[in-house]
Amino acid sequence: MKRARGAALAIALAVTALAPRAAGAADHRFRIGVGGGLALGTLGWSATSTWEVAQETAELTADYDSGTGPAVEAMLGVRVTPSFGFRATFGWSRRDTEATIEAKVPHPFFFDRPRTVSGEVSGLEYKQLASYLDLEWRPLVGKVSAAVFGGVALVRVEADFVERVEFDDEFPYDEATFRAAVTQRGRSDAGVGWSAGASVSHALGSRVTIGLEARYTRANLELTFPDGASVPIDAGGLQLIAALGVGF
Repeated sequence: MKRARGAALAIALAVTALAPRAAGAADHRFRIGVGGGLALGTLGWSATSTWEVAQETAELTADYDSGTGPAVEAMLGVRVTPSFGFRATFGWSRRDTEATIEAKVPHPFFFDRPRTVSGEVSGLEYKQLASYLDLEWRPLVGKVSAAVFGGVALVRVEADFVERVEFDDEFPYDEATFRAAVTQRGRSDAGVGWSAGASVSHALGSRVTIGLEARYTRANLELTFPDGASVPIDAGGLQLIAALGVGF
C-alpha cells in the first residue's frame, strides 16, 4: 500500500511538473509586439558656438532641455528556457526641446567690449532611433506575466542646435537685445549604449497579451553639423510603453 501511495505521489508530481502553465502568450516560444507611449522626463545638454561680428568673435552658450514626447516600439522575442530568452526591439521617439541662451556679441565701435544678449528658444526638436538586444528573465509566467530585461542599445539621434543669434541695437550700441535664433540640425552616427527595463502583461487568450513596459537607455554620442562642428550629448532616457503582443 505504501509503495502504491508512493508511486501515485510520484506520478502526480510528474504530471504537475509537466502540465502546461496558466494560459498566456508567454508560454509560446516566439513573441512579437508593438506598442506606443511616452518618452518621459527630460534630457539636458549644453553647447557653445562662435561666429564673426564686427571683425571680432561672438560667443554663444546654450543649455538645452528636451521634454516629454511620443515613443513607439516593435519587438521580436524568443524563449530559450521556460524563464530566459532574448528580445530584439526597434524604437523611435521625439521630444520637443527648449534652449536658454546667452551670447557675448562685440561692440561695433570698441574692441573687447562685448554686450550680453540673453533669450529663450522653443520649437526645437530631438529625435531618437534605437535598436535593442536584451536578455530577458520572466520570473512570473501565466495569466499575468512579468519580466526584467537588459542589454546593449544602438542609438542614433537628430537634434536642433542654436548656431547664432540675431539681435537689435541702437546708437550708441552699448546694449543689444535678442531678436531671433539661427538654428541648424545635428546628426549623430550610431553609438553603442545600454538599456534596462521591466514589463508586466496580461493574457487576453492563448496568444494575445496587453502590457506595460518601462525602459531606461543611455548612450554617449556626438552630434555633428554641416559646418563640421560637433557637440557631445547623453542620449536615451526613460520610456513608458503600452504594448500589444502575440505569441506563436
